Amino acid sequence: MFSLIQTMRLAFLLPILLLASAAFADFRQTHLDVVIDVKSDGTAVVQEDLRMFIDEGNSVIYNTAMAKANDISGWKAATGLGIRYHFNRDEVDINEVVIRAQPLDTCSQCQISPDTHELVCQTCYGTLRITYIVTPISGKNGSGLFTLDAHKPRTTNYTLNRDALSFEATATGEIVLDENTELVMFLPSDAVITKLSPKPENLADSRLPIYGADELMWKGRTTLAAFQLEFQTEEPLSQEVMDFFVSLQRQVVGLLYSPQGLAVAILFVVFVITVIVLGTRKKE
Repeated sequence: MFSLIQTMRLAFLLPILLLASAAFADFRQTHLDVVIDVKSDGTAVVQEDLRMFIDEGNSVIYNTAMAKANDISGWKAATGLGIRYHFNRDEVDINEVVIRAQPLDTCSQCQISPDTHELVCQTCYGTLRITYIVTPISGKNGSGLFTLDAHKPRTTNYTLNRDALSFEATATGEIVLDENTELVMFLPSDAVITKLSPKPENLADSRLPIYGADELMWKGRTTLAAFQLEFQTEEPLSQEVMDFFVSLQRQVVGLLYSPQGLAVAILFVVFVITVIVLGTRKKE
């Protein structure tokens, strides 16, 4: 039996809960693009575009959130959608987050709902864009989206860390992309792919090694079974020579500024003068 106070409290909360559930029902995620731009140092610049369908005049809520909500929790509260990062925070650090909602578009007075197939009015679409940088966790070996191994001179091998990604998964832990999700990876322009599974949507020839394929795309509904990606990059010889001289210059400067620097400089000057004097006497 409810007490009088409990009954009054329930009567007060019920309209609020109904209003909130009605508002949340009017935001529906229709598409998700996750674009990952992999840099040569193993970091990645990520852009997530979440496309949402807005009906029954809730464009006001969207526009209000666009002006005030600057974090994921704010947008989750405003829309009721499962907005999140698609990376595992136990494996990567997420930095420099920027959240920008795009202006509403393709608004119309009446159209068919993509979910109920019923005619609804005052509908719009909106896009929430989230950009951030993914880096390895400081001090944690093997973390980050890729692990790097400089196993040859001028050559670096990159191996995908599947645990860094956070999408839907099967019972065995295989990544699942739903039918409205697209995953795109941009690799360094000089990348040579040595391992790749499963085959991306946009890659016609997947015979290894693969040269010049700097864009890989997977889209649902699909399971990324035994998902693996490895590639290599190689610095040009000119870069190795330049790095050598830069290193030599730093060593010389460091020596000159060390406590023994003055003595070394004096010995060098004496050596130069000696060479000049001996050369002059030989000519005579």
